[in-house]
Amino acid sequence: MITIGPIDLLLALLFIAGAIALAFGPYYLARKVFLGRNTEKTDDLAGSVLFRIGALHALILALMFAHVTAQFLKLRNAVTEEAAATSDVYHDLERYGDPEITEIIRRDLALYAGTVINDEWPLLESRQLSGEAWARWRAVMDAILDLEPESRRQIDLRAFMLADMESIARFRERRQIGSKGNVPPMFWVVASAGFVLISLPYFVFEPSPTNKMLLGIFAAYNGLVLYVIYATGHPFATPVAVDPEPFKVVFGNI
Repeated sequence: MITIGPIDLLLALLFIAGAIALAFGPYYLARKVFLGRNTEKTDDLAGSVLFRIGALHALILALMFAHVTAQFLKLRNAVTEEAAATSDVYHDLERYGDPEITEIIRRDLALYAGTVINDEWPLLESRQLSGEAWARWRAVMDAILDLEPESRRQIDLRAFMLADMESIARFRERRQIGSKGNVPPMFWVVASAGFVLISLPYFVFEPSPTNKMLLGIFAAYNGLVLYVIYATGHPFATPVAVDPEPFKVVFGNI
C-alpha cells in the first residue's frame, strides 16, 4: 500500500535536495580548483571517468533497488501466508467438532487477528510486536494442545492446527525481523561517494543554464531513486508499507 503524507513528501524533497547539493557542490569546487589546469586530453579523460563511475554507480543503485524490492515482496507474501494459516486453524476448529470447546478457541483466534490488525501493526513501524498478540497466540496454542482427540479425524486435525500455529509464530518473528530494515549503512556511504565522484569530472563543462539543468535532472532523479530505496527498505512505514489487508480479509470472514 502506498500512502504519501506531508512528512513523506518532505523527506523525499530532502533526499532530492541532498542529491542536488552533492552533485553541484563538487562540480563548482572542481571548477574553482582545476579550471585552467586541464590539458587537451582532460576532456577525453573526464568523459571516460564519467562513463565508468556512472555505470558502476547505476549498477549499485539497481542492485540495491532490486534487493529491497525482493525483500519487501517476500515479507508481504509471508504476511499473506500467516493470515492464511490463521484462517486454516479457525476453520479446522470448526471441522474438529466438540463446539462447546472449539467455539471458545475460535473466538480467541478471532481476537488474536483483531489484535494483530489494530494493535500490533502500528507497533511494527517502531520494530516491535504486541505482547497482547503473543498472549492471545499462546492461549490458542495451549487450548489446542489440551484438546483430547477421540477419532483419527480429530487426531489429524489437531496435528494440522498445531503445525499452523507454529508457522504463525515463525511468521510473526519474520515480520519483526523484516521491520528492522534491510539497507546496509555502507550503501549510503557508497551512494554518496558516487555522487561526488561523478560530479567532479563535470568541471570541464561550462556552467551554462542547459548544462546545469541536465546535471540537476541527473541529481534529482538519483535522489528520488535513493528515497524509494530508503522507503522500501522500511517495509512497515509509509509511504510504501506492507499492510495487514490479508488479516483484514480473514478477520472479516470470521
